[in-house]
Amino acid sequence: MLSISIVSFAQEKNVDQKVENLLKQMTLKEKIGQLNQNSYFGLSAADIDKMPDVGLDEKLRDIKLPQDQISKMTKSEKALYLTNL
Repeated sequence: MLSISIVSFAQEKNVDQKVENLLKQMTLKEKIGQLNQNSYFGLSAADIDKMPDVGLDEKLRDIKLPQDQISKMTKSEKALYLTNL
């Protein structure tokens, strides 16, 4: 039982260190983006369309989706598209 506790503690410490290292590599903009990220899991399309814009258009442009295609999409379609990448 003690060995399981020691292994568990070591793994937890390893995860903490990985998280800390990742946070050190992130820019302030990336950290703020993580804090402001909305989760669309389990929401209906109507619920997503009511949510505030969270930069979906910018994210779609970043992956080189044509602006004319982005303009025709609802917010829920944009979120679904990005979720399925």
